[in-house]
Amino acid sequence: MTTRRILIFNLSFWLVAAVVLFVNAWPNAQHHMDVAIARYIYFVIIGLLITSALTLVYDSRWFRRSAYRLSRAILFSSVAALLTALIVNPLTYLMVGADIRTVPYEILSTGTLYFALFYVVWSALFFQLHGQSILHNTIPKPPQSSLVFKVERKGAKHLLHDRDICCVSASGDYVELVTAANRYLQKDTLTNLEGQLDKSRFKRVHRSTIVNADKIESVVPRSGGAFEITLEGGHVVQSSRAYKVVVEDILPRA
Repeated sequence: MTTRRILIFNLSFWLVAAVVLFVNAWPNAQHHMDVAIARYIYFVIIGLLITSALTLVYDSRWFRRSAYRLSRAILFSSVAALLTALIVNPLTYLMVGADIRTVPYEILSTGTLYFALFYVVWSALFFQLHGQSILHNTIPKPPQSSLVFKVERKGAKHLLHDRDICCVSASGDYVELVTAANRYLQKDTLTNLEGQLDKSRFKRVHRSTIVNADKIESVVPRSGGAFEITLEGGHVVQSSRAYKVVVEDILPRA
């Protein structure tokens, strides 16, 4: 995702979250409407700041390679919720003229569970928008058996093993299977083919492109978080920012 799309996602998420909390607190909010509005404006601002920090954590190689991604995301979400409560709730009590020294429990408890839930939901959506999952499979899957495709080129029929494929790209109602020397069209969808290929070798690096990590010869970073990937046979493909994490994970194999 580009920085602009991340900003739009974050702003949209926290505005919706603020509206949900405001509606939930409506019976009490009616008595201090100005305070309620100010409270959730602060909530949006703090949510944006904290998730900006979480973005850096979630994008780090340390976090992506963790075998306990979900539990760590819940832990960070809980800490983020506690920080939010420690900032938003005292401000709210001060605005209604309460002495915050007399209500320490309420400062921590008011809305903290809701805050934690929103941070967990934000984390799950963040990974989905980056083509990832908040879940992490700790048990390695056995390698899939080799796939063999029946392809045709210039009237001649061939058997094409998946190990010989450099990349696969979408081409209308077809997919193009690219080897070091040739290209073959196959009636299929990229999503369907992705489900059949060995995920330990075949990585989606663009909405319309899958590459065989074993065929990568070089990877060159480009602006905006994209990469230029050169494969066997001199084929060059471009990754997109949304799949930056995927490309970085296969760099050691390049």
